[in-house]
Amino acid sequence: MSETRTEEYRGWTIELRPGQGRLCSEYAMTLRGPEGEEKNVPLAGDTAERALSRGREYIDVEEDIRQRVAEKKARRPGG
Repeated sequence: MSETRTEEYRGWTIELRPGQGRLCSEYAMTLRGPEGEEKNVPLAGDTAERALSRGREYIDVEEDIRQRVAEKKARRPGG
């Protein structure tokens, strides 16, 4: 892979790029969230599909945590 590949998932952007060669992964990725946060993952996967899958898994966990925090806040008195 010589160029980046981008996918949108659940309001996030997954950007794949070639690994740096010095690490044991063919792909690195950057995840950009809907609120502007950015996560860099240097060891994303050996194939583009595995790297995208790993990015989706990460986003699913992040969104699950956000939902749980929001539900917890809503249950608080005055929340």
